[in-house]
Amino acid sequence: MNSLSLALQKWVFGKATVRRFLLISCTGGLPLFVILVWFAWETYQWTNKTRLSELPESTKAKKWIIGAGIFLIVLLLGLLILKVGIALIALPVCVWALVLLLSPRQSDGKRFLYFIIGTGFLLTLVVELVHLVGDIGRMNVVFKLYMQAWLLINLATASGLAIVLRKQKRWTKRIQALVQIPLIILLMSATLFPILATRDKATDRMSYVAPHTLDGMEYMQSSFFSIWMAYRWICRKTIGRLNGCRKM
Repeated sequence: MNSLSLALQKWVFGKATVRRFLLISCTGGLPLFVILVWFAWETYQWTNKTRLSELPESTKAKKWIIGAGIFLIVLLLGLLILKVGIALIALPVCVWALVLLLSPRQSDGKRFLYFIIGTGFLLTLVVELVHLVGDIGRMNVVFKLYMQAWLLINLATASGLAIVLRKQKRWTKRIQALVQIPLIILLMSATLFPILATRDKATDRMSYVAPHTLDGMEYMQSSFFSIWMAYRWICRKTIGRLNGCRKM
């Protein structure tokens, strides 16, 4: 491909639903819950420490704020028109992370965490908008970008959880219960994911009619995903150049 503009195209087919986004991207909602609680606490701390005199009073600054608000609303509506339903979650989190990143009296460490959270959720939006030309659907875009998004979001979530657990001592008992009960439920649900996902992956890939043998060729002939047909095609296209192909 000659350039990046030629390598990317608009994705117009199936989009991820909010339910699937929460189930897969946010591991049942656990990282998102931690991020929202953490961001709410940081916002409370910021607004509680910021004096009215420190807020911008100029007409120009107010116009910029209003203009940014209108732009974000229009952007959200545009994404919803394009049927990017996850924008209802991803876009507000990106904006919230940006606001906290730019807020005064934040440590460099926290600014970095806000940055990678915003970047991670932004990557999930990119997956819904573009795909690589010549790709099988959007397989490579989903796997490559979501891998980065998962790492960024969950690494920052781990730090955010540590901050929340440390700061909750300053909360009232009622607020602690409102946070701790959903958090425990989500943590217990997330621990089931490796078990259930492994079972689903095994039953999805393994052939029920494959013979009990160590011969991989026998398995391929009964595979659900036409591995045998792919093998035959490769051998036909590489006659005389690929050693080890069985005779067809």
